[in-house]
Amino acid sequence: MKDATKMIIDQLTGGSKQLKILSIVGMLGLGKTTLADSVYKHPSVNIHFHVRAWCCVSQVYQKQTLLSELLDQIVEKTYQGHQIEEEYFSQNLYQSLKGRKYLIVIDDIWDIEAWDALKRIFPDDQSGSRILFTTRHRDVASEANSISYPLRLLSDEECCKLLWLELFDRETCPPDLLIISKHIAGYCKGLPLAVVLIAGILKKTEKNRDSWEQVVRTLIRSHGTRNIHFAKLKINKLLDLSYMHLPNFLKPCFLYFGTFSEDTTISASKLRELWICQGFVQPPDLGH
Repeated sequence: MKDATKMIIDQLTGGSKQLKILSIVGMLGLGKTTLADSVYKHPSVNIHFHVRAWCCVSQVYQKQTLLSELLDQIVEKTYQGHQIEEEYFSQNLYQSLKGRKYLIVIDDIWDIEAWDALKRIFPDDQSGSRILFTTRHRDVASEANSISYPLRLLSDEECCKLLWLELFDRETCPPDLLIISKHIAGYCKGLPLAVVLIAGILKKTEKNRDSWEQVVRTLIRSHGTRNIHFAKLKINKLLDLSYMHLPNFLKPCFLYFGTFSEDTTISASKLRELWICQGFVQPPDLGH
């Protein structure tokens, strides 16, 4: 994603002073959020803007919660969103951004109505401010009049390199696994998330041809065809397979994530305490 990262950073930090809207567009698993995050955290972007803030919309969202999250990042003050009217957050967010060069990243916008509900809150003071959002839907990017960056599928060679990087920490593969690794990468049909999920499964198996061929056979049985196109299948299929390969004691820990709302930021320390309360893991003082 180096080329895409550079192009987006150039658009964010250069050009006219007018408020500019950019979008990263692509199907599930192409790496939209990963790309947006790398841009957001880039040093040149960090020093260019007076303020930066990030929020995630998702398919189901609460506007007041989003506004509260953005305001917390900009004015560094915690608000109790359920006790304050939504208009309060809208007005304060607008005033906090006015006259400042800001970057707002809005991750995972599903429909144009979500954007329409938010766009009036962002002032255009000819200060060089930018808004970057990610979406799976091209029509959302078009209707928002954004400069769109559609993400492409990876080539088979890039899928191989990503698979090797995940499994061997380098872009090369042991000779005895070279052919089977290319075979597996080919099943992913250019979808990075599919590569990463399969790599996660392979990490739990022995690094030999027989074990990896067994994973391939399992994939074929799961989908009933050798012409697998992960871009058109639910990622749930691969997640199911990943779940099957988890040790039994870890399965309830994984399923517990279902108690959190989509795209929630989860505190590791809080999660550990919840797992302990549920009896999934033992407290550290017991030597586990």
